Amino acid sequence: MSSDFFPEVGLIELMLFVYLKVKCWQIRRQTKAPQAAGAIHTDFERGFICAEVMKFDDLKELGSEAAVKAAGKYKQEGKTYVVQDGDIIFFKFNVSGGGKKLKQCYTENPLQFWDKNQITAKLEIKDKEKEIRVKPMRYNPEDQKEFMIQTKELLDLKLIRISHSPHSSPAFMVRKHSEIAREKARMVINYKKLNDNTVFDGYFLPHKESLINWTTDKKIFSKFDCKSGFWQIKMHPDSILYTSFSTPQGQYEWLVMPFGLKNAPQIFQRKMDSIFKDYDFIFVYVDDILILSDNIESHLKHLDIFIELCIKNGLALSEKKTKLIQEQIDFLGMKIDGNGIELQSHILEKINSFPDKLVDKKQVQSFLGILNYASDFIKNLALLRKPFQDLLKKNKVFSFDKSLENQVKKIKEYCKILPKLQLPKDNDDLILETDASENYWSGVLKKIDYNSEQEKIGESICRYCSGTFTDTQTRYHINEKELLAVVKSCQKLFYFLLPKKFLLRTDNTQVKAFIKNNLPSKPKYKRLIRWQTLLSEYNFDIEIIKSDKNVLADFLTRNGKDD
Repeated sequence: MSSDFFPEVGLIELMLFVYLKVKCWQIRRQTKAPQAAGAIHTDFERGFICAEVMKFDDLKELGSEAAVKAAGKYKQEGKTYVVQDGDIIFFKFNVSGGGKKLKQCYTENPLQFWDKNQITAKLEIKDKEKEIRVKPMRYNPEDQKEFMIQTKELLDLKLIRISHSPHSSPAFMVRKHSEIAREKARMVINYKKLNDNTVFDGYFLPHKESLINWTTDKKIFSKFDCKSGFWQIKMHPDSILYTSFSTPQGQYEWLVMPFGLKNAPQIFQRKMDSIFKDYDFIFVYVDDILILSDNIESHLKHLDIFIELCIKNGLALSEKKTKLIQEQIDFLGMKIDGNGIELQSHILEKINSFPDKLVDKKQVQSFLGILNYASDFIKNLALLRKPFQDLLKKNKVFSFDKSLENQVKKIKEYCKILPKLQLPKDNDDLILETDASENYWSGVLKKIDYNSEQEKIGESICRYCSGTFTDTQTRYHINEKELLAVVKSCQKLFYFLLPKKFLLRTDNTQVKAFIKNNLPSKPKYKRLIRWQTLLSEYNFDIEIIKSDKNVLADFLTRNGKDD
């Protein structure tokens, strides 16, 4: 939504207006009283937006005259009220002009604000004497036309220049789903040879799951995307010659950091972290930014802080990709609303778009790649995935038979009924269920649901996890596999489990015996002692959900060699 229709206000004020309008409508629908009314008042010159919702309780028989009088009292006192059950709800939000400030961050030129934060990307080359030169590609007429358009745009923006470098990497055009949607092909450069000769930057990117888990209990979200983020960083003068690339029109080199360089994500993440690291309501994954708050009042303050930081540090934002004041947001492949997560619809559509019969190893790799997004949502995904992984083994003859077609169909059916996963809160009681078979392990994280009287009414799924045992691990005794399933599940879900006590459910009695007994300090128990040490970091009770006749002694005597 654009604020161009309301030139006197910014986009933040406009979206706040929409947010409050929806709240008024929701409250009017919820009330049973016919007198329910809702209105929004704006005074942008004086800097505030108000929303009034009057709900008349049938039992109290509060008349409209009294309601108006009470509302006037609230206004005079300047109080701010959130949505709640009751007779009168009144919101008042001071508007600091953040929406107009936000407009200062929007630009089509990613280098417009570079002088405020003069960061450059310098490549550390392993062998500087080695010439990095790859033969140019052949191009069809459609690609030649697209290259002509895009190279001119880049030259006009002073993002590239004509190159005389001895190095050269080939460029080509990509037309996949996202490119078709935006009706513009994407230029990609094959920097493999350059990347092989570049020293790796070990700066860590944030763990996506950790970022998503932080959204628990948050109510209001805004999302921003940096405008051509990598291009907001200039190449160091000494590194420009290595970025040279070939096109149908000739050879060019980048004045800004291009996509495809080995260390580009790390360089950009380091820049973003240096700007936002002190603010726990701003999450950044490379060029994706999420602002999250407990309520609308806090969110407006958080937006003001974020905008000031962007202006101060010269960060250019994409107006088209801005999402403001949302109760549900798409972020890192997930649809998030503070209570749970769902897989974004475009990912589900992409899974469903694959043919039932995959034609080659490359298509199998693509199918498995997109399935990774669903790994938290599908029980025993490792078991479903294994036949496809076997096809990718070296020297394996590719043969996609009917059973594999049926497996693709089964996965697609699973994806049609994926559960909404709950995000555990700090005070939730958690359950970890684990299981193991001959070749696979699996875990399910649940939380216990209670009613208002704190009576248990059910259990909700928070995460699934699963995996395949290695060849060595498949030879373990079944009790060891059950233990390894616990270990791997705890490692996978440590973010939820490590800080608190939880209930471990297993169908193997030897797990309980293993936890409670100290193992002898003998070399043959080395692996088991390592597992026991790892599990000792966690605090849990054990519930056996099915009896098992094996005894600990049998379990220990069947222990194999350390892996």
